[in-house]
Amino acid sequence: MIPAKFNKLFILIFFLFGFAVIGCKVDLFNELSEKEANRVLTVLQNKGIKAEKFIRDKRKGYYGIEVDKDEAAQAVSILNQLDLPSDKHRGYDLVTQKSGLLPSPGNKVNRYYIALAGELAKTMERLPGIHFARIHFAIPQNNTSFGHNKKELVPEKASVVLKVNEAEFQMKPTDVQTLVAGSIAELEAASVSVIIQLADLRKIKNSRPTPSSFFSFSPLILIIFGTLSLVVIVSLVVAVFHLKKRLKELSKQLSTES
Repeated sequence: MIPAKFNKLFILIFFLFGFAVIGCKVDLFNELSEKEANRVLTVLQNKGIKAEKFIRDKRKGYYGIEVDKDEAAQAVSILNQLDLPSDKHRGYDLVTQKSGLLPSPGNKVNRYYIALAGELAKTMERLPGIHFARIHFAIPQNNTSFGHNKKELVPEKASVVLKVNEAEFQMKPTDVQTLVAGSIAELEAASVSVIIQLADLRKIKNSRPTPSSFFSFSPLILIIFGTLSLVVIVSLVVAVFHLKKRLKELSKQLSTES
């Protein structure tokens, strides 16, 4: 029978081993919306990364993503290829946002079109195959005040930059032009330039962890594992010694009785 002090040592080693495993997690993000966190989580898990989502701040709606330390670099590389998580676009909240200073008419115009561009970008990123969207409106610089002629306030041109997955992307450049021009009555579709960049998915197509990654441990885990192995060996030796001693005692008792 193993002495009680060795049982306590076993418990201590297992606790240390557990803390070491927990310590091998790395936070990639901690201020994502739940939707964006789910999006990142799905991509990483589909690529074989052991990612987990956690609540960072329930009141503010912040979520985080954590991965194993050994897979952190690979996870970052995958997300960079897909431009994830996407930048938070400012939408109509920018227009309604209160400021301590009274905004000038020109600032009101600029903020409105920045907000409109943000709303359009968010809409496009919800469409199949679009990983990243950015929209810019060209507002006449010499007519940034509210006047009676509203046409003077309309952007003359617009430009759209998209990063897409070719296999999932279903729109044509003309569809993008129609969508953007449709948000402003006076803007013509021909005045909207569209640049479509294909996401390079070849680097992450076969990005599942290699067999060697499953056997890569941090030095702390190796030390604890070695210590645990040593304790097991010593405990077995002690147990065998006590067993032999007990057998000798029983042998003597049998000899005496006979």
